[in-house]
Amino acid sequence: MNRAIVMGFMLWNFCLTAAVVAQETSLAILKATLPGFKSDARAISQEQLQRLYDRRLLPHELFEFNHQTELDTIQNIGFGNRDWGVATYDSLLCCFDPPAPCYIKAVGIQVQRWGNTKFCDGFIIRLAKPNYPWDFSDADWQGDSLFLGVWKNQAWQGHNFEPPLGRQMWGDFPVTAVENTVCWAEMIWLGEEPDTGGEPFQVVIVPYGEFGSNMATLTTRLEPSDPRDKVKLAHYREGAGWFVYNSALNWYVVVEYYGNKPPRITFDRAGSTMELGPRVVTCAIVDEDATDASKAGVRDAFLHFSINRSAYDSVAMELKSGTIENGIWAAEIPGEHKAGDVVDYYFSASDRGSPARYVVTYPVTYRIFEKKQELLLIVSGEDLKSFFPMLENKYDYWDLGLDGPIFDQLVQQYHHIIQCGELYRILESDDVIGRWIGTGTTNEPKNYFLSSDTWANAMAARGTTFGPSDWHNAYLGIESLGPLDFSHDPWSALPLNPVADDLVSGKIASFCGDSLQLYLQSGDADAFTPTDDAAVCFRDSARGLVLGCHKEGEAFKTVFLAFDYRFLFTKPQFWLSYHYDNLLGRVLEWFGTPISLVRAKTVDRASSFRLHQNYPNPFNTQTVIEYGILTPAHVQLTIFNLAGGRVATLIDGHQAAGDFRMVWNAHGFPTGIYFCKLEVDGYQQTQKMILIK
Repeated sequence: MNRAIVMGFMLWNFCLTAAVVAQETSLAILKATLPGFKSDARAISQEQLQRLYDRRLLPHELFEFNHQTELDTIQNIGFGNRDWGVATYDSLLCCFDPPAPCYIKAVGIQVQRWGNTKFCDGFIIRLAKPNYPWDFSDADWQGDSLFLGVWKNQAWQGHNFEPPLGRQMWGDFPVTAVENTVCWAEMIWLGEEPDTGGEPFQVVIVPYGEFGSNMATLTTRLEPSDPRDKVKLAHYREGAGWFVYNSALNWYVVVEYYGNKPPRITFDRAGSTMELGPRVVTCAIVDEDATDASKAGVRDAFLHFSINRSAYDSVAMELKSGTIENGIWAAEIPGEHKAGDVVDYYFSASDRGSPARYVVTYPVTYRIFEKKQELLLIVSGEDLKSFFPMLENKYDYWDLGLDGPIFDQLVQQYHHIIQCGELYRILESDDVIGRWIGTGTTNEPKNYFLSSDTWANAMAARGTTFGPSDWHNAYLGIESLGPLDFSHDPWSALPLNPVADDLVSGKIASFCGDSLQLYLQSGDADAFTPTDDAAVCFRDSARGLVLGCHKEGEAFKTVFLAFDYRFLFTKPQFWLSYHYDNLLGRVLEWFGTPISLVRAKTVDRASSFRLHQNYPNPFNTQTVIEYGILTPAHVQLTIFNLAGGRVATLIDGHQAAGDFRMVWNAHGFPTGIYFCKLEVDGYQQTQKMILIK
C-alpha cells in the first residue's frame, strides 16, 4: 500500500489514525547497499530530519566520527574521495535495501560541479524496483567496469543481462541543481511516499539542461583489494549503455518504518594492538517492535571471528548490562596470538518478533601489530600508500580510522614518523606524539613530519594558542593557529610560494624559478603564526600568510605543513609529489632517514608530461583526450587497436609547453579496445580506451 492511500484513510477514520501514528514514529536514513547485506540505517529524529532539509545538517555527519559507531557499508574510507561526472540526459543509479518494511520519505543527492564544464540546470529523480539482485560474477567484469547492455532503436541489446531498471515506484520529479550541497526531494511532493515492503529499490538521477552540460556527485572509490568493494553504482551513457563500477555513491534515503525492525547493533571497533592474549569485544544492541511492544528485545546474539582469514568461529554473547531491549553484550575472542596476526570479526543478533528479524554487521579487522621497518606512516581513513612510491613500501602503516588511536608503546619503537592526510581523528592521539618527541636524545633524536589540511581545524577545538611549555610550540614551532580555511574559494587552486634556499622547500623554489607558479590543488589550507626559532618554508602568495615551517632541537627535527603536500603542482599541470625533489624527499634527507628507505629520483623527461584517461570511457563515436607537457618538445599522439596496428595519428609535431585537448572521432571504427599513446622526445605513456557502438 503506498503512503498516499494510508494518509487518506487516516483522515477518514480517527481511531485508525491513532494506531497508524503510533506505528509510524521510526525515522532512519539509509546508505547504499552492499550485496548480501541490508543498507546501513541510522535512526534519526524529526528535528534532525528538518535540519537535513534545511541544509543545517549534512547526512554523512550522522554516520561518521561518532564515538560509538554502527557499521556501514562504506565506513572508515572517507566521505566522498572522488567526484563522479554525469552528462545531461545520461543516468546514474544507486541501490538500497532497507532492513525492514518502510515508506520512502526523501532522497538526498550530493551535487558538485564537474571540473570546468558547464553546470546543468537540474536533475530528474526516479525510484524503481531492481530487475534482478544487485550482485555480479567476477567473470563478467572487464577491467574496472561491467557492461550490462544498451538501448538501440528502442530495443535492448544486453550482454547477459536485462535492463537494470524494473517497475517504477515514484517519479519522475525535477530537482534544481544547487552546487556544493545535498539536494533533497521529498516523495510527498508527488502525493505519495512509496512502500518498500522491506524489499530493495533503486534511486536514479538524470541531469537536464543545455546539451553538453554536466554535474558531478560524490562517490567513494573502493580498491579491488578492499573486501567492501562490492558496493556498486551504475552509469548509463547515451549510445554506450549501462556500465557498473566499484564505487559507492554518497546518496541518502530517509525512510519511516511501520513494521517490526531488526535489532540495531552499535559498537566501538576494537583497534589494533600489541597484546597477544584473548580479547573481549562488546556491542550495544537495541531492539523495538513497532507492531507489538511485548515482543521487543533480543532473542540471541553471537560474535563471529576469524584468525588470519581462516574459517569463522562463533561464540554466544552474554548480556552484561541493561535489558534485552537496550543492553550491552560481550564475548571473548580466544587464543594466544602472535605479532602479525589479523583478526576479522562481526556480530549477529535476532529478535523476539513475529516474524523474527535477523541482523548481521559487516566484518571489521584489527591487527596484532608487528614492527618491520624503521619508518612509521600514520593516516586517518585514507589509503595513501600509492602516494609514497619512492619509499617502496619500506615503512610500517597505521590507520587511525581502521587501527584506532596510536599509543605510547607503538610509537616508542620508531625514530621517524610521517603523519599525512585528513586527520579529523587526531585529538585522542595528538599528545602521544608530543610525549614521543620528548623522549628523543642527542644520540637518538625523534623526527616528525606532519602535513594535513584538517589538523589545525581539529586542534582548534582545544584552542588556537600554544604557550612555550606546550609541545606544539616547543617542538613544532607553532605559536598560534589562524586564520583557518582562509581561502575564499576552497574549490579553486591556491597559489603559494616556497622559500628560496630553504632546506625543505628550496628545491621546489629552484624548480619553479621565475616562470612557474606553485599551486595547491584544492585550496584547503590553514595559516598559523610560527615561533621565533622556527624556519618558514611556505607562504600563501596573496597575503604572505605562513603555511609551513620546520624546527630543530638537540633531540628532534620536525616539519609542519598546514596543507596536504601531496596536492602541490605547477601549471602546466605537473605533480610534484611523485619526485625526489618534492617535500618528502627533502624532509627524509634532512631527518637522516636510513638511505635504504629512500631511492633518489630526479625530474627527468619521462616525468615532465602526462596523458590523462580519455572521457567518456567507454565511449560511443567520439571521446576527449587531454595531455600536458612541461617543456617544449616533439609530441606524437597516436591510436592503436588491440592487434597493435596504428589506426589514427592525432598529433605529430613540435608543441610548446601547456595543457592540450584533442577529440578523437571513431566513426567508422568497430567496437573494441583501443590504446592511445603519447610520445614526447622518445618517452611514452599509454591509456586504454573502450569503443562501444
